[in-house]
Amino acid sequence: MKGIEAHFIGLDIGRATDHSALAVVARRLEQVDPAAIDFSHLIQKYYVVYLHRFSLGTEYEIVENECARVWKLPELIPTANYFMVDMTGVGAPIVESLRRNYHVPVNGIVITGGQTVNNPQANEWHIPKPALVTTLAKLVQTGRLKVLDGVEHSKELKDEFGSFGYKVDRDSGNVLYQAMEDKVHDDLIIAVALACWYGEKNVPSPSWPRKKAHVAEHYNPLTRR
Repeated sequence: MKGIEAHFIGLDIGRATDHSALAVVARRLEQVDPAAIDFSHLIQKYYVVYLHRFSLGTEYEIVENECARVWKLPELIPTANYFMVDMTGVGAPIVESLRRNYHVPVNGIVITGGQTVNNPQANEWHIPKPALVTTLAKLVQTGRLKVLDGVEHSKELKDEFGSFGYKVDRDSGNVLYQAMEDKVHDDLIIAVALACWYGEKNVPSPSWPRKKAHVAEHYNPLTRR
């Protein structure tokens, strides 16, 4: 796939009973009508090009090593790249380690139960979970997010999409977004949502190139080595 202008990487940190998950989402500008000659009507489209779900109990050092490997892949060098890490709960030390020990300029994301997005300091965001989920849902519903063929764990991601929903806490009245089936996790969805939210809210696209981009049907440069 040519014409990629940016990659967004999302890491959801798992705990004892949850998987950690890593996602790489590529973005490019495309014409609304591919057959049109006019380049004035463009949209941003996102493509999930890499997914990795870590086994339960995987040491965080192994997770950090994989994050550093992906960040330094040669396929990412020509584009602008952004890395978002869930620093809710146990994630804060991992954010610090990636910055200090691996020199990966990550953005720490605290997922909250509130209603307002906050940016308390540089490279740190506090985001309500509904904001993440709503952004992702809009991309899916409008056809602006696709999972490319051959991506590992793509079936699991689609299963998560199918079972993801919300319920209202009777005591607090808060809306809780989560997997509605006990056997289905939401780690892959959160990793993709972190990547897409940052792309949609914080990184505008540069000018569209004055030629059509070629789209390959199969694209997964991030195959594990």
